[in-house]
Amino acid sequence: MGNLKLLCTIYYLFLRPKWFPHPLSRVKQSAGYRLYWGTKVDVVGFCFLYLASNYEPPESLVKRLDADTEPIYIGFGSLPVQEPEKMTQVIVEALEITGQSGIINKGWVALATVHHGGAGITAAGLKAAVKKRAVELAKSMEKEDGVIGAVKAFFKHYPCPKAQTKPETRGFLDSSKTVVRKLPAVIISVNYRLAPEHRCPSQYENGFDLLNFIDTNLNSIESLPSYADFNHCFNAGDSAGSNIAHHVALRAVQNNLTRVKIIGVLAIQPYFGGEERTPSEITHEGAPLISIERTDWTWKAFLPERSDRDHGAANVFGPKGHDISGVNFPATIVFVGGFDPSKNWQTGYFQGLTDRGKEAELVEFDNACHCFYLFPKLPEFDQFVDRVRQFING
Repeated sequence: MGNLKLLCTIYYLFLRPKWFPHPLSRVKQSAGYRLYWGTKVDVVGFCFLYLASNYEPPESLVKRLDADTEPIYIGFGSLPVQEPEKMTQVIVEALEITGQSGIINKGWVALATVHHGGAGITAAGLKAAVKKRAVELAKSMEKEDGVIGAVKAFFKHYPCPKAQTKPETRGFLDSSKTVVRKLPAVIISVNYRLAPEHRCPSQYENGFDLLNFIDTNLNSIESLPSYADFNHCFNAGDSAGSNIAHHVALRAVQNNLTRVKIIGVLAIQPYFGGEERTPSEITHEGAPLISIERTDWTWKAFLPERSDRDHGAANVFGPKGHDISGVNFPATIVFVGGFDPSKNWQTGYFQGLTDRGKEAELVEFDNACHCFYLFPKLPEFDQFVDRVRQFING
């Protein structure tokens, strides 16, 4: 059967007789290729060999599968790949970027490949593990038309697992929920890649990709509430998130999104830096959360390798920064804490915006430390929420 499979593959590709319609022919269907098999071709369905009935997987593989309940199966069946090493690298990088584990099937040609939906490998995958769910998914998609429609239908019908909040981010999420209850707003949180495994600009790319996805698929994203106004959107972030908010907003206005309108940026104690040691960094060296040693390490872990702190991602208006003078950058409100070691970088960000003709507002809380908004009992918290409400209401 292994040899027969090989011969059939070569036959289809190279020895096609005149009556054979096309190598991409399919059985009659309502969408996609509207070609028919010739009368001399029988569609016999799937054939299975039980050559591996006594197979015992390595102990390391068993432990890995027991620890991970949902690995991604990756395989191409009999379809050859021109550059197997490159394809393998792409697959591994994709798994790393998405934080997934995977099982790569080398296939009969001994090549690592990606599942393309071929009949043979699809049959094997269905038989091995996922038949019930695949049948349910296929049933829900049966009225979808065309290749593009089928792809969109897959994401529409496939049940996405509920995102789990990590302990280290729970405080920020709870703070966001507290704020949003006091505002007429819908918050969309981005699960971006983290440094040092993924350096700049990975985080900016993830943020913009989300905006671009919403912009492209707005009508088909059922989880978005109908009352959300995408002509009235704001990029918001606190600390390092404000750094991301700035750079994502810059990408958004430069790429001319058509349906998602970013009209403002909320820079809440934004995390910027540079080679210079500012007075606030020196004066407040013992302040909570931020120290010179810690910020130096975070920039080293975040910025591209062999970059210094004057890189444009950190020192946005420094010698290596991006000139936004001719960019229609959104109106920005900058929140600053009096006891924040990053205060001078934050006020410098505000000054850089106004020097370049951008609409900007500076709000200072003299007695606030870095991340004061995580503590709703502080008097500055309600003042902060009021200023946010005023800004988004225009």
